[in-house]
Amino acid sequence: MAATSAALCAAAESALLSGDGERAAGLLAEALELADDAAARVDVLCLRARVAVLAGDGPATLASVRAEAGRLTDTDAHGRVLAARLLLDAAILALYCRDPDTLQIAQRAHELAQATDPLIRARAATILGIAYNYTGQPALGRRYLQRSADVIRLGGSPQEVVHLLQQVVVGLAGLENYTDALALCRQYTVAVRGVGASGLLPLVLCLLANTAYFTADFDVMEMAGTEALGLARSQGQQPLQLYARVCLGLVLAVRGEADAAREHVGKALELIDATGVHTFSSTAYLGLGLVELGAGSWQAAAEFLAQVRAELDDLPTVSGTLHWRGDEIEALWRSGEHAAARAAHAAMLDGIDREGPWEHAAAARVGALLADDDAAAEALFVEAMSFHARSTSAFERARTQLCWGEWLLARGRTVTAAEHLTQARDAFAGVGAKPWLARATALLAAAEVHDSPAHAPAHAPEPPADAETGADAGTGTAPGTATLRAFGPLTLVRDGVGTRIATDTPGRMLHLLVAAGGSVHVEQLAEALWPDTPPPRGSTRLRTVMSRARTRYGPLVRRDGAVVMLAEHVTVDVHRFTELARDALAHRREASAVRLAGEAVQLYTGELLASDRYSEWAAAARERARLRYVGLLELLVDDAVQRDDVATAVKYARDCVDADPLDEAGYVRLGRLLLDAGRVSQAREAVDRAVAATTELGLPPSAALVALDRRARSAAS
Repeated sequence: MAATSAALCAAAESALLSGDGERAAGLLAEALELADDAAARVDVLCLRARVAVLAGDGPATLASVRAEAGRLTDTDAHGRVLAARLLLDAAILALYCRDPDTLQIAQRAHELAQATDPLIRARAATILGIAYNYTGQPALGRRYLQRSADVIRLGGSPQEVVHLLQQVVVGLAGLENYTDALALCRQYTVAVRGVGASGLLPLVLCLLANTAYFTADFDVMEMAGTEALGLARSQGQQPLQLYARVCLGLVLAVRGEADAAREHVGKALELIDATGVHTFSSTAYLGLGLVELGAGSWQAAAEFLAQVRAELDDLPTVSGTLHWRGDEIEALWRSGEHAAARAAHAAMLDGIDREGPWEHAAAARVGALLADDDAAAEALFVEAMSFHARSTSAFERARTQLCWGEWLLARGRTVTAAEHLTQARDAFAGVGAKPWLARATALLAAAEVHDSPAHAPAHAPEPPADAETGADAGTGTAPGTATLRAFGPLTLVRDGVGTRIATDTPGRMLHLLVAAGGSVHVEQLAEALWPDTPPPRGSTRLRTVMSRARTRYGPLVRRDGAVVMLAEHVTVDVHRFTELARDALAHRREASAVRLAGEAVQLYTGELLASDRYSEWAAAARERARLRYVGLLELLVDDAVQRDDVATAVKYARDCVDADPLDEAGYVRLGRLLLDAGRVSQAREAVDRAVAATTELGLPPSAALVALDRRARSAAS
C-alpha cells in the first residue's frame, strides 16, 4: 500500500510541476487513503500543503495538517520528528493564507526540528526567519536566515538543497540581503551542474537571474534566464519556463528591447493561464510597466503597474516588495494623475519603517517628485541617495540621480543638474539601460545648452579650495593618459612604466573605484573605507586621502558633487573588458561576437584585483569578471568546434576549467574534445580532475562524467 501511496505522490509532484494543482490535489487525496503508516501520511500531507497554494483550499488543508502534527507530537521521538516536517510546510502555507498563527507555527516547527538532521534544522531556521520577516521583525529574520545559509553550505541531496535554497533566497531578498542571496545562487548553480541534476538546474538558474536583478547584474540575469528557458522548454517544465520568461521580460525591459520583452511577458501570461500558477503575474506586469516607463508612455505604465498592485493584493505582505510602488507613483505623477500619485505614496509610506534601503530610497525619490516645497524636495533626494549608498542596485541609484538632475534643470540649476545627469548617464551606460541612458543624455545636452556662454553668469564662481581639477598639481598642464591594470595586482601604467598600487587607504580607495566601475557615492566610499566612522568624519577623512593619492599617483581621482570618480584621462582594463564581454555575450549569434570575445579574453591576464583578495566589494567584482570570462571562453570553444579547429577548442576549454575548477561540466567538455583528438592520457587527467572537484563539493559524479570515464578507459585499452 505504501508503495502505491508513494507512486501517487510522485504523480502528484509531476502534476504540480506542470501547474495542474487540481489534478495534484486529487491524486494526493487518493494517496492519503492508501497511506498505511505515519511516515507515509506525513509525506502525503507535506506535499498536500505545497499543492494547496495552487489548489485554492489553503485554510482547510492548513487545519488538517496542523491537526495531524498535533497528534504526532503527543506520541514518541519519531512522531515529533514527523510533526516537525509537517509544521515546516504548514508554516509556509500559513504565510500564503495570512493565518494569524504563522509565527507560532514556525516557532513550534523550529523547536521540534532541533532533534533532526542538519538540513531539516536549516529549513526550520529558514522558515522561522521568513516568518519573522513577514511579521515585521527583520532583525530576528536576518539572524535565522543567516544560520540556515551557513548550514545549507554543508550540502545534502540536490533536491532537498535546491528546495531549501529557494526558501533561503526568498528570505534574504525580503531583507534586501541580495549579495548573500546571489552568492548562494552562484554556488548552487555550480553544485547542481556538478551532479548533472538537469531537472533542478532551470530552477537554480531562475533564482540566479531573479536575484541578479536586485544587484543590477543584468548580464548575469540575461544569461541565466536564457539558459533556464532553454532547459525548461527541453524538459517540458512549464512553471519554470514561466519563471524564466518573466525574468527575461524584466531585463529586456530595462535594456529597452521592448518587442522582445513584450514577447516574453506575453508568453509568460499564456503560461499563467495554462498552468494556473499566478505567483509570477505581478512580475510579468512589472516587466510591461518598465517597458512603458522606459519609453515615456506614462499612462500605459501606470495601468500595467496598477495590475502589479492588484496581483500582490492577494499575496502576503513581505518586506522587500514595495519598490515597484515607486514606479507606479512616478508613472501616475508624470501622467498628470497627481491625486492618485499622492494617495499611492501615502499607502507606500504606511509601514515603510520595517523596509530596507531600496524601499526607503524609492519612497524618498518619488516623495521628492511630489513635494510642493523645493527645500523639502531636495532634502528627500539627499535622503534617497543616502539609502542608495546602503543598497545594491546601480540602476536604481541612477534613476534617482536622473530624477534629481531633471528637477534641478527645471529650476535653472544647470551646473548641479549636469553633475547628477552625468553620473546617471554613466551608470545607465554601465548596466546597458538604453531608454534611461537616452533620457539622461538628452537632459544633459539641455543642461549644457542652458549653461553655454550666452547664458553663463558674468562672474563665474571660483572652484572650492579642495576641488580636483584636470591639471597636474603645480604645473597647470593637462594630465597625460594613464592606465590602471586591474587583472592581477592593481598597477598604474604611465609612459610605459608600471607602478604597483599599494593596499593602504589611498590604494584601497583606488581599488574600490575600479571594482565599482569608476564612480562611487561619497557616503558609500567613506563607509567602505571606515565602516565604524560617522559619515561627516568619513567625508573629512576622504578629502585627505584623495590628496594623498594625488601626491603619490597623480590626478587619477576627482570629485563631482556627492560622487568620487576616476578622472576622464584614466583608462581601466577591466572596464574595457566588461564592455567587450557585454557586447559579445549579448550578440553571440552575430559574426562580431567572436572577435569581441577574443579581444576581451586577451585583457583577462589574471584574477581581478589580486592584491585585495579579501574585501567583500572586491570579491563581488572579481566573481562577476570571472563569470564573464568563462562565458566568453565557452563562446570561443563553440566557435572553434564549429570550425573544426580542435587545437583552439582544447586550449579555450582548458582555460575554462582553470578559471572554474569546480565546474564538472567544463571538465566533461574538455575530456570529450581531448578524446575526439585522440589524446587519451590527457582526457584521463581531465576525468581525474573532475572527480576531485565533485569530491571537494561533496557530490557524486554525474552520469556524463561516468560515461566519459568509461569512454576514456575503453580508448586506453
